[in-house]
Amino acid sequence: MGTSGSRPLRRLQDHPPSRTRIDVDAQLLYTENRAQTLVVLTTRPGTESHSKLELLSVIGHQQLTP
Repeated sequence: MGTSGSRPLRRLQDHPPSRTRIDVDAQLLYTENRAQTLVVLTTRPGTESHSKLELLSVIGHQQLTP
């Protein structure tokens, strides 16, 4: 098993037309030979973006059928 690496956090904004804005931090984690990459997107606790994602996680588990 080889070593892995990471890239520093980058700030991204997801703001498609007619949708709400969510600011996320992105971190890339990769294997030594860069054959595999894991992208980790997080929001900063206490921010509006964090609250929006928490709400989305609740809404995502609801069944909206009668």
